[in-house]
Amino acid sequence: MFITPTVFILGAGASWHYGYPTGEGLVKKIIAKAKELTAYFESSLNSSNKQYPYLILEEFSSISLDDRWGVALTQCKKLKEGLEQVRPLVIDYYLGWNAHLQPIGRLLIAWVILECEKTYLELGGNINQQERLSASPFKSEQLAGHECDVKKFNDDWCRFVIHNLAINCTTSSDLLKNEVSFVTFNYDVSLEVALHKGLGHIRLFKEEDDVITKFLGAGRIKHIYGQVRDVPPVDLPDVKWERSTEHGIEQYQLDYKEFLDAVYEKSLGIRVIDPKDKKADRDVIDAARKEIDDAEIVYILGYGFDKNNSERLGLSKSLHYDSSSTKKHVLFTNFGNQDRIRKRASGIFLGRPHGFATSVERAGSSREYELSVRNVYDALELDFETLDET
Repeated sequence: MFITPTVFILGAGASWHYGYPTGEGLVKKIIAKAKELTAYFESSLNSSNKQYPYLILEEFSSISLDDRWGVALTQCKKLKEGLEQVRPLVIDYYLGWNAHLQPIGRLLIAWVILECEKTYLELGGNINQQERLSASPFKSEQLAGHECDVKKFNDDWCRFVIHNLAINCTTSSDLLKNEVSFVTFNYDVSLEVALHKGLGHIRLFKEEDDVITKFLGAGRIKHIYGQVRDVPPVDLPDVKWERSTEHGIEQYQLDYKEFLDAVYEKSLGIRVIDPKDKKADRDVIDAARKEIDDAEIVYILGYGFDKNNSERLGLSKSLHYDSSSTKKHVLFTNFGNQDRIRKRASGIFLGRPHGFATSVERAGSSREYELSVRNVYDALELDFETLDET
């Protein structure tokens, strides 16, 4: 059990293990979806499509109905062309700079995320492993990428969390005694799904007690910038993924409308990062800051230490070595030992950019920092020992 107050802070690198792209990968996938959506808008304009999706009806309500397909087409083209030219490191910042493109941008983000969840369920593993090999300049690795079984990679890092949640529980209600919470910058719900499914296969946590839903409810998992859907339900919601002109253009247009309507609904839970400030969900951010400040153990997994995000959580205050707040043990990943991330983390924790010459630095009697240069799964399996303390 987590008997010591513990917080997990999760970045895109944590969700990568469950088949979701990190920053630049997300941009590439959104460009591909924007190309497809542009073709749909163009076809709808030329055919005078009367099956208007909610995106058209809700987001372009100030424009005459006859002109909406054209406006949507123009904006989708601009988004695609802009992303191709700018190649932003983070899609959210680009949408923050181009607020008029946010409705279509959010829809495309939701489209990619929902499709990634669908792919993960179908494959039973992380497609990023396959794509990583296929993108190699070496033929042997490209072939390995096409032939590899993604089920055999070690990616399900939530298994370590589930183990620690359950260990030493003797009754169903003991699950609620775990002093742990999660703060994530990710829109996907891979964490919720993995915890629900994993804990649901432990008979001790009786379904009739509804203890798992109680444990994961009440703000246990905080999405700083929103999420693509709620959990439960654990299963992916119904989305009309199959869209074909085989049964006629009218049926195709209806299918596409139903698809976009489902994705648009999910996109409403997403909020992009404003490059200057982010006032939305102040209560969520404030609650996350308090939990981090009160925690004695803080895991920071798959996080690039973005300056704005770190400031919003107040990390330089609550996790700094000379902070007057509670005793802290901070464990963080820097996959590949990137100097850029090492400097950012060192600046937040130690007030200087060149700390962490070794994997562990003891900065004072109330602060201890532990760094792993492995991915999230390997860090929890091979480097960080705190999860074994019960």
